Amino acid sequence: MAVSLIHCAFGVFVFREHLLHIAQTGWLGGVARDAMLSAVTWFMLFSLPLMVAGLAIHALERQGAALPRSLAWWLLGTAALGVALMPASGFYLVLPPAVAILLRARRNANFTHTTST
Repeated sequence: MAVSLIHCAFGVFVFREHLLHIAQTGWLGGVARDAMLSAVTWFMLFSLPLMVAGLAIHALERQGAALPRSLAWWLLGTAALGVALMPASGFYLVLPPAVAILLRARRNANFTHTTST
């Protein structure tokens, strides 16, 4: 959820002129004709699925559910690809949650193994 908020705040700060232009010129089909405005729109809208994912993960953790390691590996893969394509980006922010999921999964596996023997 923090990554989503950082993503959105960064977008508002960096793209404020573009966002003001979108607001002033109209919403309906207004960005489709301009590649930069389309990119800004995608950037800003991506904050929403990030938040949805964060809320879902938070709910699972509150219920005590173990998050699958595959989730962490997908996040790490996404971060690696994003950093390779755009080194000066926020893809580094994906690393801490991915590593945290892996560490928690490892700790849970060790705890389960220790308590069952």
